[in-house]
Amino acid sequence: MEGVYIYFVMNISDVPGYTKENRPYMLDAHLLFADENHLWHDVLFDRYVKDDGIPEIATVFFANADHDAKDKEIVILVHTTLNHYDYGGEYYDGYIYKLTGNAKKGAVFAGLQSDASAPFVDQCECGFRDGHSTHAQYKDAVSIRKALAKIYPVTPKLK
Repeated sequence: MEGVYIYFVMNISDVPGYTKENRPYMLDAHLLFADENHLWHDVLFDRYVKDDGIPEIATVFFANADHDAKDKEIVILVHTTLNHYDYGGEYYDGYIYKLTGNAKKGAVFAGLQSDASAPFVDQCECGFRDGHSTHAQYKDAVSIRKALAKIYPVTPKLK
């Protein structure tokens, strides 16, 4: 969507039920856009939290994640390093959003596409204390794009 920007900021605000020493690390995702009156709008559209880890943005890109090849969705891959007593490793969470609305009219929304995101969320490239390990299948833009292309193939238009 033209004229819409995405930015991320570490959220260090107080969280109910946590003290300053044990609150989770949170990364907030925002949309930033100007309307036709040149007024800027800043919209929080998601918050990334993983217990005992610091979420980081690994990549942001556009991809086709539905059956409408004309509009691309936004894919955000969040990476978190975790080190627990029973396991440790790298977590990968891929979230897919569809932008709707009109920036000029002052209303843009980022809707999480939970069905499309499902294969890419909560992946662990981890080793466990009992000796077994798990492997994350989608750790980068290339692997996610490839999977989405299989699920949502783009068919050429007939003349």
